[in-house]
Amino acid sequence: MESIAIVIPVYNRSQLIQRTLDSVVRQTYRPIELILVDNGSTDESLVLCKEFKEKNQSDQLIVKVLEETKQGANAAETGGSKQQNQNMLHSLIQTTNFFRR
Repeated sequence: MESIAIVIPVYNRSQLIQRTLDSVVRQTYRPIELILVDNGSTDESLVLCKEFKEKNQSDQLIVKVLEETKQGANAAETGGSKQQNQNMLHSLIQTTNFFRR
């Protein structure tokens, strides 16, 4: 089965990011490469992303947490997409939720 990469730029969304990450975990399609790109958050967003990686990383859910120094969601998305190794790529904004099938 082909794997898919999901890139999520993150900036100061500690109140919302968990819901988005939970929606990725609920997906039944595997394997998934999830790339979380923090864009200089000043809240707990980066910590939450690292905790998510520690808790959910597996052979079927590969989680990468990156820190982008250039400002803006576009820079974070571009940086994340350069790190992915899959044939299919999907980008989410940090408040997006995948729907359960």
